[in-house]
Amino acid sequence: MAIDTNADARFSDSEAPMYCKYVSSVLDEKAPSLVQGGTVCPDEEAMFAAAAVPPFGWGIRIMFDELLDGDKVETLENCNPVTGVCTGHIDSTQPVTVTCDGATMTYDGYYYPNGNRESFPLGPSLVVYPEDSDTLPAGADCTVAINPVVVDKTGVAVATGANSNSFAFKVADIAVLETDPPDAEDLAERAVLAPDDAVTFLFNAYLDDTSFGAGDFDLVNITSGTAVPVAFTVELDPADPSVLTIFGDAALAPGQYAAKVKAGATLSDLNGGSSTIADEVQVRFVVE
Repeated sequence: MAIDTNADARFSDSEAPMYCKYVSSVLDEKAPSLVQGGTVCPDEEAMFAAAAVPPFGWGIRIMFDELLDGDKVETLENCNPVTGVCTGHIDSTQPVTVTCDGATMTYDGYYYPNGNRESFPLGPSLVVYPEDSDTLPAGADCTVAINPVVVDKTGVAVATGANSNSFAFKVADIAVLETDPPDAEDLAERAVLAPDDAVTFLFNAYLDDTSFGAGDFDLVNITSGTAVPVAFTVELDPADPSVLTIFGDAALAPGQYAAKVKAGATLSDLNGGSSTIADEVQVRFVVE
């Protein structure tokens, strides 16, 4: 069985591959290439770059080049006697083992027998997603291994070995995904905020608010062309700790400002991952 593995935040319509199978540097003929107008795996190995898995919202899809014995990898429940539609689970059959930095992740998922290398979703495939909204530790080194229970219709298991039934992948470092308002180089394009407004940074992980301090962030008045520090507060949204806000301790006077996540800031997530921000992330804005 040749397989291709894709991972992204619970499977968007453009899954970023963490492994594509190549033979003599050319994409395996049964692997997905152009799928519904988007490239999943490039034709040449030199053009492939493995995607890092997001710390939260992760999912793994393992595509096979033939049908599996579904009874071995999946249990069915709540079957509708009219439509024949059932709910599938793989938490009891354990077709794969996912480990990150030595810790085994709990998961559920299902077997998807439909489709082919030119369809979306890709199929036939095993779909794996975290149980109880588990997040992966940022920056972790992980492995997904296919267990012997996974066999094809004739009982043949996946060949063993690296990139046969065991695949290494990396969890992305903690990073800012977007800001509100967005940053702008040109003064005329910068957002205008009220004196008591806040700047929001959305991260790709659930941050641990005990892991950072005010020294990891900044709020400065840049009206004169020189950064003048402004007293500020940093807060995480308790309902969604991937959302961090920076706001002045007092109403901001009219002028130009920049709120920053500083280069060199070391942040940790709630699952034990830690990353150092390599490049400063700033939001420049105007207060009138």
